[in-house]
Amino acid sequence: MVRTIVRTEGLGGLWKGNFVMMIRVFPYAGVQFMVFDHMKSYFTSQSGGMTPTRSLISGSAAGLTSTVFTYPLDLARARLAVSRCNGVGGFRNVLTELYKDGFTSMYRGIIPTVVGMVPYAGLAFTTNDIL
Repeated sequence: MVRTIVRTEGLGGLWKGNFVMMIRVFPYAGVQFMVFDHMKSYFTSQSGGMTPTRSLISGSAAGLTSTVFTYPLDLARARLAVSRCNGVGGFRNVLTELYKDGFTSMYRGIIPTVVGMVPYAGLAFTTNDIL
């Protein structure tokens, strides 16, 4: 598999989509931690303070929100990884294609992503708060 990719696309083909992934990581993490901190502040001010259940709810909401905000970049990364285009031109082509297909095309496939992400983010933040 690796030899085929290198032979047909060059060495850079092994990192196809990595640039887009790096662009997505920063806003994803920023939104996720901002939402979690906001909800944590809200729950801390309520009677009972921050419980594991509230931490799970906060983490899940943070994961959901950050996924919704950055999903178009994740979809662009996935499309770029399987396309024949390389580099910035390929990224531009993928974004242009998504834009031409309409707003809803930018969120194709988000449901399975959210179904996996919400419990993961909730458990990750809860575990971090408990430990």
